[in-house]
Amino acid sequence: MRRWRGRRGTVMGAVATGEVFSNFSPGTWDEEIFSFWEVILMARFAWTTACVLTMLFLAGCGAKGPRLASVKGKVTLDGQPLANAIVTFTPVAGGPASTGVTNANGEYELACQLGKGAVVGQHKVSVRSQPPTQTGAGAVSSDDPSYQYGGEDSSRAPVFQEKIPAKYNTNTTLVREVKPGSNEINLDLTTSP
Repeated sequence: MRRWRGRRGTVMGAVATGEVFSNFSPGTWDEEIFSFWEVILMARFAWTTACVLTMLFLAGCGAKGPRLASVKGKVTLDGQPLANAIVTFTPVAGGPASTGVTNANGEYELACQLGKGAVVGQHKVSVRSQPPTQTGAGAVSSDDPSYQYGGEDSSRAPVFQEKIPAKYNTNTTLVREVKPGSNEINLDLTTSP
């Protein structure tokens, strides 16, 4: 096996004196000689590739947040489907809460800031009525002094009364477990104490 050396005994010396390819003969890998700059470029490319692969590996590994599971269900109040109710699942162990709004049949599906579903584990569940939106008659002009208090004439706006008992919202006693996979969690609420 031959290794080429320049006058100064190194590839660097060979580059400086212009003797890089004076003894080069193509054929075997052992005899192939690269210029100083080719070696530098290959080393830089190898180092950059190693750094990029390491960053991709580290970005792809580790926790990406809590595991989510699909949660659907139906909410009834005294046996009747509860429409336009806000269902909230708040993880007992901490994490993002998931919410859903019931349709006319009382059906809901949860979603949170991380995607569809809820964090796996125990949850405190609250159910609230969705306040009706005011349109037309209650709206006031921006010139009206009452506009600064929400843009509605409070003297004409009906007072919103929660029809769902406090034991299901402000003082909730509901606790449900979300398991990995698909969950169907029906909530049968009653107005009786």
